[in-house]
Amino acid sequence: MFDPVVLKVERSTKYYDVRGANSSEIFDYLAAHNETDARGRRMAGSTASSARLEWSALPGTASCYLQRLTILLNLVVTLPRHEYADGLQDEARANWDRLVKRIAEHEQRHVDIELEFARKLQTQIRALPTAASCSELRMALDAASTTIRAEAGRAHRQFHIEDVARREAERRPIRALIEADGAKLAIVDSEIWGLERILADIARRRAGLVTADEALNREESDAAARKVKLQEESKELRGRMDSNIEKYKLTW
Repeated sequence: MFDPVVLKVERSTKYYDVRGANSSEIFDYLAAHNETDARGRRMAGSTASSARLEWSALPGTASCYLQRLTILLNLVVTLPRHEYADGLQDEARANWDRLVKRIAEHEQRHVDIELEFARKLQTQIRALPTAASCSELRMALDAASTTIRAEAGRAHRQFHIEDVARREAERRPIRALIEADGAKLAIVDSEIWGLERILADIARRRAGLVTADEALNREESDAAARKVKLQEESKELRGRMDSNIEKYKLTW
């Protein structure tokens, strides 16, 4: 069956280059160089859409009957692309791949919203009554298009609200891990500082002795061993925090 109302979609993808040897450098580069929206806010990706209606009426009729109408929807998705992704180390590459996947999923939802409302416009146009004149039909088409665009805009805004909430929900446990490790690190570093004072004091006390003091030697040995153990714990905590901080930054 012939359908006089057709939806034609043209979709393309553009890329902008990103640099950075690790997640922190990548994040900093994104923050400084990615695209901006109409309000000047930085965006990691974007979906630009434009639509127009091309239509003709059946000739030789008193009223204005649609002969054919085409909804031309153009979608341009912009995504980041790392210039040297293959050279990234394992963790940085995993974080980058996760980030790109999330940005692509985010933009795909914007594409889906555009398609959803373009199809809704298509359905509404099919249901339009016969217009008394082509100028009346043109006004009806413009009104339907304006209404659908406003509804699509609200859907995009609602998606952003939901996506921010989703992102915050994913970041919350990571932030909790960072804060917990930060509290542990403060305790460990404080104890290391105390042990360094003890070892310095032992060195001063030994300098005043003529003969070796076994008790002092044991105290020094215990303090030094404890310091080494705490330094290893401190290094582990810092490494874990750095990893989680990068993951937090690149959770999109």
